Amino acid sequence: MSFRRPRPSMLVTLVPAVLGLCLAAAGCGGGGAAASDPKTGEEAKAGESKPAGESKPADAAAAPAAPAGDVATAEEKPAAATGKKEKFALPNVDLATGEERETLTLAGKELVAEACLLDTSAPELRHEWFSQAIRSMALAPDGALIVLDHEKKVRRYVVQPGERCKLGLDPAFGKGGVLAFPGELDDAIEVLDDGTIVGFEFQKVHKYKDGKFETLDCSLKSIDANGKRGWKSFADEVESVDLTAECKATPWKYTGWPSGKDSKDKPNVQFVRSWGKDVVVAASVDSTHYVAIHGADGKKKLTLGKSSKDTKDDGENICWARDADACAGGICVVDSNCRDLAVWDTKGKYVGVVDINRLLGVEYSWPVDLVMAKGGVAYMAASHKEKAPENPPKDYEAKSLGLIFRIKGLN
Repeated sequence: MSFRRPRPSMLVTLVPAVLGLCLAAAGCGGGGAAASDPKTGEEAKAGESKPAGESKPADAAAAPAAPAGDVATAEEKPAAATGKKEKFALPNVDLATGEERETLTLAGKELVAEACLLDTSAPELRHEWFSQAIRSMALAPDGALIVLDHEKKVRRYVVQPGERCKLGLDPAFGKGGVLAFPGELDDAIEVLDDGTIVGFEFQKVHKYKDGKFETLDCSLKSIDANGKRGWKSFADEVESVDLTAECKATPWKYTGWPSGKDSKDKPNVQFVRSWGKDVVVAASVDSTHYVAIHGADGKKKLTLGKSSKDTKDDGENICWARDADACAGGICVVDSNCRDLAVWDTKGKYVGVVDINRLLGVEYSWPVDLVMAKGGVAYMAASHKEKAPENPPKDYEAKSLGLIFRIKGLN
């Protein structure tokens, strides 16, 4: 379903540099001077942004999502509401339930989103900055959700059996399901086909599997699922990195973007990664954001997104592409600035858009990553401002909480 919604004048909130908002898959190597911080206003249709992060399509077993109208039981209430610490609890945010939830469709299918109950044995995903409560999420081959948390530690959540979405921490992983990586990771995490977890740090890549770390002395923004090649970019330049040859970097020339007389600016690449045999590139040029699919030879095959001059549809005018995944029979783009989930078919034809806030049943989220699983479900990581407790202390200040939603209907 595609719809227009009122958009007030844009209010821009700049995020301090200490956040390290180099949100592309490999962190702070990219983003030229033309880029600016992600906007928290829903009116972020103009202006540039820093690089965006990525998530990988993957397969995983998952239980079916419960109907959006289900009433939460005592176990499903936020811990702050029950007065005691439950084994699983919803983050303490306002979530629409029952008749408050809208029926939304996309690509001809009804979407149902459900907030997952999270294991309370680890510290709450909580941070003062909206974009840092939950930083990145990827899917392991066995169906576990790998999360980069508010402290830049890695968590392994296992989907629990039952109708309700419950995510338990894997006690065999790290310390109670939480693992600290070497160095200070950037805001991205990936999982290879063999289950290796990859964390990106400035000028270093850390790989973890079977209790052992391996560190590569190279800077990457993403890595192929087989672990043999990586990608990095800076401003309009992209390099292919051979990880089997001591991180040898080779310029990768891509074509089809406006240049010269057709454009005032060069493309500013936000993220780049392999897409099957092709390569997906998200970039901005002339104050407009696009996602493009290129062949291995660098020639552009199709472009997703249009400038505001060429379209009146919210989803087709991308504010800032945080993520792009194969879903809904085509390609889904997670637009974090405008809180949109937009779909194009495999030939690049625009299909439609849904408002992520309305889909998740929250007032004002920050979408982070979308990963696809088996069984017709997807998982989305997002953050939202916490709900103030009853009789809060005088020094109380609401922070952002990390949430994970299970979505049915994106297959």
